[in-house]
Amino acid sequence: ILEALSTSVSDDNDPAVIDEIDMANVESVSKILTKTMAIKMGNSKLKFGWKLWNQITQGGGRRGECCLAPALQHQYKSGTCRSIFMQIPRYNIPVMIDKNKKPLVVYISAEDDTPIIMSFMYQYLYLNKFKKSPVMEDITPAEMAEFIKTELGVNGYHVKIMKINPSEWSIKHLFNKVLQWEAEGFELHAMLFDYLAKLPTTGCTVTGPGGTDVRDMLNRYRNFFNIRETFSYTPWQISTEAKQLIRNGTPDSTFVKEMVGK
Repeated sequence: ILEALSTSVSDDNDPAVIDEIDMANVESVSKILTKTMAIKMGNSKLKFGWKLWNQITQGGGRRGECCLAPALQHQYKSGTCRSIFMQIPRYNIPVMIDKNKKPLVVYISAEDDTPIIMSFMYQYLYLNKFKKSPVMEDITPAEMAEFIKTELGVNGYHVKIMKINPSEWSIKHLFNKVLQWEAEGFELHAMLFDYLAKLPTTGCTVTGPGGTDVRDMLNRYRNFFNIRETFSYTPWQISTEAKQLIRNGTPDSTFVKEMVGK
């Protein structure tokens, strides 16, 4: 029985093992030091298009980092997510882990429909480039599509945009989609998901205090993209209790501090 058990748990490709260092194996040590040098030189960071964001994040979003952005309703959560999505391929030169792959940035919406998303992106990119708002009546859909493609592909990134029905999707579907892109030869550098809280917690741990399933989903999301060294970002709408702080007179300048521990 012991012999059978020993054989069953032996697996040279254990997906749970992210890094393994054998000091007798120079190649394994070199692999980790290569990552260390990339971090030190800033190659593991993806710059944003906003200077203050780069300052407060000490140079940008880190590859492998999961960013959860909580905010109240109607506070530009989706707009910020889309803006970051467009900034990453425009202000960063792809630094590849696997040089045989193609760099990819993805935006998935469980919120707004694609016509709204594409209209926002075109107006954002046009205003950024020409410093004036476009006249939407003067542009054809084909011209709009070509402009967006050119602007987002300027540094060699491949860009994908998806609208999903959150009632029919789960975290498992998201992971399978990423695995599909990897099989097609892509290396995912950034995943912008608007927003993860819309997904059901199907397959996640439900035993425990309230919110256990949501925390488990977030952990799965973070771990999945951390292994791939993918920067992930998702807005998150904070609870209705937070609104009560505003109603009780908490000023904007101290609202974030009041949220700590609640």
